Amino acid sequence: MQILNYNHSTITNAEKTRFSLHSHNHYEIILFLKGNATHVVEDRKYKLSNNDLIIIRPPTYHFIQIDHKCDYERVDIIFSERASKKHIIDQVVNQMEVVNISSNPIALDIFSKLTFYKQQLSEKAFSEVAVLLVRELFYNLSLFKDNVKTPTALSPTLSQALNYINENLTTVKSIQEIASSVFVTPSYLFRMFKDELKTSPKQYILEKRLLLAQNLILMGKPATSVCEQSGFNDYSTFYKNFVRYFGHKPSLEKTD
Repeated sequence: MQILNYNHSTITNAEKTRFSLHSHNHYEIILFLKGNATHVVEDRKYKLSNNDLIIIRPPTYHFIQIDHKCDYERVDIIFSERASKKHIIDQVVNQMEVVNISSNPIALDIFSKLTFYKQQLSEKAFSEVAVLLVRELFYNLSLFKDNVKTPTALSPTLSQALNYINENLTTVKSIQEIASSVFVTPSYLFRMFKDELKTSPKQYILEKRLLLAQNLILMGKPATSVCEQSGFNDYSTFYKNFVRYFGHKPSLEKTD
């Protein structure tokens, strides 16, 4: 495991807004501490309460929107997991996306320790401690079955469209193809993506393909073969989009 980012954010009188829609090949956990907000992940949404723990698997699309002007606070941890403990993380992720931990003092104490050590230790020492605490958190959650939240679906049609894309990610050819699969017009599908996910079908597919390509490269596959395996028609298009999205050449992608 490698801790890639830790951030404890507090915003006073945060305006009604949303944080940017994004997706990545890393796991993310967010402890929502204060505010009036909704978490959106793919075609599902959760109205958040204080001490809701959000668990995000790669490479799902997600964002948090602040619903009303309020004080906003959260802790955010992004980490990669390629070690033997991955099965524990997957077990938890398969059981819950959002769980309220107000009645789980051990989990809350883990976050208190993370905040304390972040303030007191060097970056290297904090990373070493944080790895152990995040692993403990997932072992704890594997035993904690209470207060798992149930999502609200954004739209049945959107769910069907996303399922079609994800099942045919490397072969889907056009928005028309997706629209036909869910019996709507391309313009209606485009508006639905913009309204609900704040992105376009084309951008959604592009980013999912790039994340697939990144994951294949991290598994040791050469970029030239990854290009075709992830659904790109030519290497030039793949290369330009990869550099634009990740900020470096495919050959510079590093494993953990």
